[in-house]
Amino acid sequence: MQEPLDVGVAHQVPERSRVGEFPQGLDAERDDRGSGAAAMCESSRSSSAGPVAADAVSSRTTSLQFTALALARTEGGGKADPSQPGLCADRQGGRSMPPTPHDALFKAAFAHADIARSELELVLPPEVCAHLDMGTLSVHPGSFVDEELGRSETDLLYTVRTAQGGEALVYVLFEHQSSFDVWMPLRLLRYIVRVWDRWVAEHPEAKAVPLVLPVVLHQGPTGWQKAPELGSALDASKELLAAARPFLPLFRFVLDDLATASLEALSSRTVHALARLVAMAFWSSRSMHRLRAAAPFMAEIGATLERNERTRELLTQLYVYLLRAAQPDVEVEEVRTILMQVGGPLGQEDIVNAGETLIEQGRVEGLARGRAEGLAQGLAEGRAKAILRVLTARGVAVPTQVREQILGCSDLGVLERWLDRAVTATIAAEVVQDE
Repeated sequence: MQEPLDVGVAHQVPERSRVGEFPQGLDAERDDRGSGAAAMCESSRSSSAGPVAADAVSSRTTSLQFTALALARTEGGGKADPSQPGLCADRQGGRSMPPTPHDALFKAAFAHADIARSELELVLPPEVCAHLDMGTLSVHPGSFVDEELGRSETDLLYTVRTAQGGEALVYVLFEHQSSFDVWMPLRLLRYIVRVWDRWVAEHPEAKAVPLVLPVVLHQGPTGWQKAPELGSALDASKELLAAARPFLPLFRFVLDDLATASLEALSSRTVHALARLVAMAFWSSRSMHRLRAAAPFMAEIGATLERNERTRELLTQLYVYLLRAAQPDVEVEEVRTILMQVGGPLGQEDIVNAGETLIEQGRVEGLARGRAEGLAQGLAEGRAKAILRVLTARGVAVPTQVREQILGCSDLGVLERWLDRAVTATIAAEVVQDE
C-alpha cells in the first residue's frame, strides 16, 4: 500500500477540543467495545421535575433489582455478537429490534437538530459553515450502513439550506469498532452513493443531486491511523493518484477523533453541558479506570443541568449506556456506585430508571435472540427431514445411527451438502461421510 495523496491537511476538530494525552494509567483496562463522540448546543426547556428524596430512591434500588439488572446486562447488553441476527434495524427501517448501546445514545443525542447543529458547528470548517444556514438543519430519516456492520457503525443524515437557497446534506457516521479499519473510507463512499440513490428516488424530477458533507465520529482503542480521505485506501503512489485525480472520486471527510482527546479537553469543549457528558460517556466506556477518572468531571457538569424532560431522558439513556458498556466481569453495583456519584442527589431516580430500562431491554433482546435461534432450529429440522424423505422415496434404508446424526445436525451448510448427496447416494452412510 502506497502513501495517500498529499494535497493538504484534511480538516479535523479544532485543536482546542482534542489536544492532550490520556491521564497516566487510564487505558490499563480496555475492552473490545468502541465508542464515539457527541456534542450538544445550548437549548433547554424549563424544568418540571423536582429532586427525589434519597430514602425513597434507596428503597427502590433493592439488591433484587440490581441482581436482575446484572442478568439483563449479561443477556441483552454484554459484548456485541455480530453473528446474532435480527438485533439491529436495517437501512430500510424494516425492523424495530433493540439498538446497540452505542447506537441508542448516539441517536438519543443527535436526533435533535439543535444538538446536531452544535457538533457540526464545532467540527465543520468555518469556510463551509459560511455557506450553510445551520438554523435550517433537520434530521432526514433512514440509515445507510451495511447491515452486517450495524453493531459497529451507526449513522444520521441531515438536510440544511445553503446561503444561495439550495439544499445540502450532511452525513454523520459514528464508528465504534474495536480496532482501526482501513476500509472505512471505501464504505463511506458506498454510503454517500446510497444517500444520493435515496435522494434521487425521493426527487424523481430532479436534474442534479445535492452535495453530501461526510463527517466521521470515531472512538476506538487508538486514534485514527490514516489520512481521513479515500486515497488512504487506494493502492497507488502519490504521483499516480495526482495524475489520475480528475478521473477518481477522491474525497476527504471531517474527522472528530475522540481517541486522541484528553479528559480535560473533552470536559472543556465549548458546547452545551450535555454535550460534554455524552462525549465523556463514550470516552469512559472503555474501562473502569476511565469511568472513575471521568466521574468527578461528569458530576460537576451534571450539577449545573436544568432537569427538564429532554435532559432527564438523555441522562437516563447515558446511564443505561454506561451500565451496558461495562465489562462483563465488572460488578453492576460498582458501576451503579459511580453513577450515583455522577448523578448527584437530583439524579438518583434517573439512575434507578436506567436500571429498570436495562432490565426491560434485556428481556426484549433475549426474546429477539430466542426468535432468531428458534427460526434457525426450525430451518435445520426441516432440512434434516427433507434428507430423510429423499432417501426414503428412493428406497435407501436409513440405519438408526445415521438417522440420529442427520436429525441432530444444526449446521445448515452441512445439511445442504447432505441433501445434495441424498439424491445420488446408494447407501445412507454416503450422505454423512467425511463429517
